[in-house]
Amino acid sequence: MRAFEIDVDLETANLAGLASNVASSAVAIVMDGTLLDSNLLFTSADGLGRIIVIVDSDTDTQSDVTFTLTGTDAQGDAITDVVTGPASAATVASAKYFKTVSSIAASAAQGGTEKIDVGTRGTTLSAVSKAYPLNSYEQVAPMVSVNVTGTINFTVQQTYNDLLNTKDSTGTVIWEDVSALASKTADTTASLGIGARGVRIVINTYSTGAELQAQVVSSHS
Repeated sequence: MRAFEIDVDLETANLAGLASNVASSAVAIVMDGTLLDSNLLFTSADGLGRIIVIVDSDTDTQSDVTFTLTGTDAQGDAITDVVTGPASAATVASAKYFKTVSSIAASAAQGGTEKIDVGTRGTTLSAVSKAYPLNSYEQVAPMVSVNVTGTINFTVQQTYNDLLNTKDSTGTVIWEDVSALASKTADTTASLGIGARGVRIVINTYSTGAELQAQVVSSHS
């Protein structure tokens, strides 16, 4: 048995970090936010997969179009997500977690003066760590000990899928919450299931400056 650490140091959420009050009346959305790198692409500074939000910033409904986000997930694999636009003054969110976003495209030009903010979310399923493989042949359940700093709500998830090969019909790994490590806000230690093949941490909500370190004791090498 040996231990490895999952270190989560969260960057401050920024609802306009990818695009700030930009016109959404064209198909290609201009990314100009403060979270962009030198190539004008979004890469999460904390290395986590982030939920991306789209905010209607001018009170014109945009629910008649969709926005396609293109980038990579926490593992670095290419992903896209299609998000229905927000109603007047509303906010919508991606279903997938993005470590990077390379482009945002509308399904159609809207022809008006509609504007949106695009950024990262700090509340309600904010972020996710990458997935860490476990040795499923170990007959002792892996232990996870999480130490938190600041205000944070987290859930440890496990999978019995092979992270590289076995996926469900939608092409995704099936994750389940570890009940003893779900929606926790303080230091917590509990075991995963025997035969678990992977572990990750979902950040449900957090405040600026929050972080956590999780020690996972297993036969993973």
